[in-house]
Amino acid sequence: MEAKAVGKFIRVSTRKARIPAQIIKGMSAVEAVYVLKYMPKGAAHPVKKVLESAIANAVHNLGMKQSDLVVSEVLVDKGPSLRRVEYKAKGSVAFYNRPMSHITVIVKDSLGTKAEKPVQKVAKANKVEASEPVAKKAPAKKAAKTTKAATAEKAE
Repeated sequence: MEAKAVGKFIRVSTRKARIPAQIIKGMSAVEAVYVLKYMPKGAAHPVKKVLESAIANAVHNLGMKQSDLVVSEVLVDKGPSLRRVEYKAKGSVAFYNRPMSHITVIVKDSLGTKAEKPVQKVAKANKVEASEPVAKKAPAKKAAKTTKAATAEKAE
């Protein structure tokens, strides 16, 4: 089983975020958190936050053990860029981009065992599960008489 977490619109360059992402791929999830915590890269912090979210998803939603998790995939995709202006001498301007990235971390169970507790989704109280399909009602017929004709009949 595998769990996934996605961090979108993170204000770090994709080129800079791929360095810590490549290092932790294939590591134990707990070990990868410690490696990212003490890595001297600025992009390690957002990657660590997404990794911790993936671990929490696996433990809470799927009932996996944290010690059995392995980082199977780390994807760093390009997001939109914020275009900024820097004012220069003699009234000129220079444009530069502030890039964003989307970070996806997928962790899986290293043992390949099934989850201890099955995930049970609670149905909402206001939704009713129908065993038979309900036929749609035909639309109501439009009134044959216009409103002026109807008011004339009422007056008589």
